[in-house]
Amino acid sequence: MSHFIGNAGDTPKEKAIKQRLNVLIAIYLAMAAGFFLLGYATSKWSFWWSLATILILVPTAKFLERRWDRHLHFAHCHETGATGEREIIPFLKNLPDTYTVICNLDFADSYGDIDHLVIGPTGIFSIDVKNWKGTVAADGAGELLLERFLDGIKISNFDAESARVTTEENADGHGRFDIVLRDKNHRAIYIENKIHADLQDKQLTRYHEHNTEATLLLPI
Repeated sequence: MSHFIGNAGDTPKEKAIKQRLNVLIAIYLAMAAGFFLLGYATSKWSFWWSLATILILVPTAKFLERRWDRHLHFAHCHETGATGEREIIPFLKNLPDTYTVICNLDFADSYGDIDHLVIGPTGIFSIDVKNWKGTVAADGAGELLLERFLDGIKISNFDAESARVTTEENADGHGRFDIVLRDKNHRAIYIENKIHADLQDKQLTRYHEHNTEATLLLPI
């Protein structure tokens, strides 16, 4: 059995606790400020003071609600990450005793850490655990990686699970598409790589005419 240094999941767990603590502090401060303003307005018995208090508290409450949701979302992500880091431990324990596993190795001069650093006779391996659900394919077309890609380019109406990928597809006299993604609903994403090439004359216009409803991405 391999040797372990540190406890798996400690770093994301600490981050989750901090996020939830921030929410509790914000709620306490908001309640204290709200009670103070309401008490002051009530003591004045003034319509204008009451109106001003409402106009201050309502948008402030909306703002704080968004902040709380954000902190709780990050807390949940960190807790999910901590669970994933702990679930991989039984597999790492099966390594021979010539291996050492260092958990949650922090970087002193930058943000982040290495979830598991495995050191053994065959080399040093850095393992970054992602507790995500989905399919990963070697060709990059797996549901999981594609969903992350779609999130990054702000496309939400594309079914990643049913996606199919083709390359150098003939565009019926309009040229050839470098990469085409299609889902079961016949939605299409055209990717034209121009990192080391120039656009041809009216190339984008021809592609648009081929399918006016498709999304066209142009890495340059």
